[in-house]
Amino acid sequence: MIAPTDQAGIERSVAVHRLLSRTFVLCRIQVQSEEGRAVVRLAGHLTGAQVPDLLAACADGSRHPRVELDELLSADVVGLDALLRVQERGAVLVGLLEYLQFELDALRRKRP
Repeated sequence: MIAPTDQAGIERSVAVHRLLSRTFVLCRIQVQSEEGRAVVRLAGHLTGAQVPDLLAACADGSRHPRVELDELLSADVVGLDALLRVQERGAVLVGLLEYLQFELDALRRKRP
């Protein structure tokens, strides 16, 4: 990267750095189609705010989606409930971290 040499360039660089340091992605939801099947990849921290996007991603497609969770770091109770719902609708959950699987199983046992 070329360092700015003028004052305006330095001020722009500082402003961009401040913006980037305050902006972070909680959860990335990536959807691809593989052999006619939706593959939904989650990464980061799944919260209730991302649940509508997750449910929409899993509802698209003709066959049961594959939900890859190996990059999912955490999920709140609303996110875990959404994972249970998509699984109950036929989605295949793959790569869930052990402690999240434990939380998912505990939530499943609490359901009527």
